[in-house]
Amino acid sequence: MESENLLAAFRGYLLADGLMDTSIAEYTRIVRLFLRACPNPVSAQTDDFLRFFAQRDWSPATKQLAFSALKRFFRFLVVEGYRESNPLTIFQPPKAPKPLPRFLSQAEVTRLLDNLDSTWVYGRKRKLRRLRLPIRDVAVLELLYATGMRVGELVRLKVADLDLDAQTVRVFGKGGKERICFFGRIAKERLTAWLAERQRWLQHKGIASSWLFIGKKTPHKPL
Repeated sequence: MESENLLAAFRGYLLADGLMDTSIAEYTRIVRLFLRACPNPVSAQTDDFLRFFAQRDWSPATKQLAFSALKRFFRFLVVEGYRESNPLTIFQPPKAPKPLPRFLSQAEVTRLLDNLDSTWVYGRKRKLRRLRLPIRDVAVLELLYATGMRVGELVRLKVADLDLDAQTVRVFGKGGKERICFFGRIAKERLTAWLAERQRWLQHKGIASSWLFIGKKTPHKPL
């Protein structure tokens, strides 16, 4: 099978596996590079992989991505009957170094939160026919700062997870583990204003949504 036809079939295999479009594009790009260096992947041997990686000055993270792409590609060749085995199963994937997380200093956090007041006033003056996003964004920042939750956890919050009276929010973390986070008076004020703005917008659009933080174009989906 020609390389482009093989790549097209591989893209279909990745799509059926549920990969995102960005991942499919990256995997396809890596495999195309490999096919240029090794046009006959059916007979590819260990030396072909070692040579392919040795000829490229890639970062550890890119090497890790390339390894994942090629391993999945050769799994596809086995599933489709082009090969009997996946030659990459004997290799350990390269480990990318884990850099220390970047964080804001206390002075930077203070300056950020102090500057929210101008955003807050600006958001309240927006025309009512629009979703006043600054009100939402202020609530997002205050809740993140107050609870320390991950961004991925925040965007999946539902209104039912929030208890303004108790000033708590129920968070579902990795592995579906549930925990309760507390927040203070300022975060409560921002959230109260956002809930009012959110309700106004949903009524304007004539739809319902269970998500706490919504966007103006797709309020039925998490932010």
